[in-house]
Amino acid sequence: MKKTWRRKRSIISIPPFFLIAGLVFFLGWAVISAVSHISPGTLEGVFAQATNANNSAASAGNSFLSFFKDKSDLTAKVKRLEDSELALQLQLQIASFTQKENADLRELLSYVPEDGVLGSVIAWPPKTAYDTLLIETGQSVSVGDLVLGRGIAPIGRIDRTEGKYAYVRLFSSGDLQTQVRVGGGRELLELTGRGGGSAFIVAPKEVAIDRGDEVYFPYSGNTFMGHIGAVETNPASSTKNLWIVFPKHFYAYTWVSIVPYPAI
Repeated sequence: MKKTWRRKRSIISIPPFFLIAGLVFFLGWAVISAVSHISPGTLEGVFAQATNANNSAASAGNSFLSFFKDKSDLTAKVKRLEDSELALQLQLQIASFTQKENADLRELLSYVPEDGVLGSVIAWPPKTAYDTLLIETGQSVSVGDLVLGRGIAPIGRIDRTEGKYAYVRLFSSGDLQTQVRVGGGRELLELTGRGGGSAFIVAPKEVAIDRGDEVYFPYSGNTFMGHIGAVETNPASSTKNLWIVFPKHFYAYTWVSIVPYPAI
């Protein structure tokens, strides 16, 4: 009797978890066996569908990531195209500027006298003294040489040199007096600088000079320098002031010509 009770107690004492797990395993195995006998391809289809579902999910994920990658690549390409367009525009601007500069230089050279030197203006007032230009020349020039604006109109003379650089004292320099000829009769008069690019002539009242008459500088015969822009008279004075208008303000020149001239 004792042995039987002990055996029963050992069987009953098996934990319920193991009994339930074994029962579930047995039922699952039975169901799978039954399905495979009834429809042999069913399980393979289920597994294939599960695999296809996983593949579809992976493909969708790859497509999602590919969208952002393609967008990033497109943005980079657009940026490169914009940079290329900007570089092309800059090159076109430089080419246009160079072409215009070459055309201007060719025009300037056509005005430079045979014995003249082309000079580039590199400083104007107030960087320099008033009514003084600083120019750079490729050849040596001498003090007293005549300076022509664009190779046409006399504007001043070389005051001093420093190597390839020279300082031009303009005819408008304060109290500087320069001999000129005025009007159709080529009256010999004195032009006096007033500073700031302006100058005037003091002439006797009886001299027949009016507004619009031309002013000439004694170079290569008579070279046009400007014209009379205004005439001031005073009843109590025996003279009149003739104000000069130059073809271009002296400070606006960027290129000049320098020609030999007697140092008088």
